[in-house]
Amino acid sequence: ERYALEVSSPGTERPLTKPEHFRRFVGQRARVRTRGDHDGRKNFTGELLGATDDAITVAADTGVVSISYADIHRSNLLGD
Repeated sequence: ERYALEVSSPGTERPLTKPEHFRRFVGQRARVRTRGDHDGRKNFTGELLGATDDAITVAADTGVVSISYADIHRSNLLGD
């Protein structure tokens, strides 16, 4: 019997799921979708400005917004 091991990278649009992920990629562009309306919107795209233990800060096209991790439905980096 032969065994093969494949290793793959999450790529340029890697998902962001943990506070450590967000901290690692501060300064890069990301797309964040919230579970419900947040400031009248559910989708935010922009530069990650910061990440604490409770929330992230994104410079979206409508301005700077803070989103708690509990409100994030899905998020990922944006490829260049």
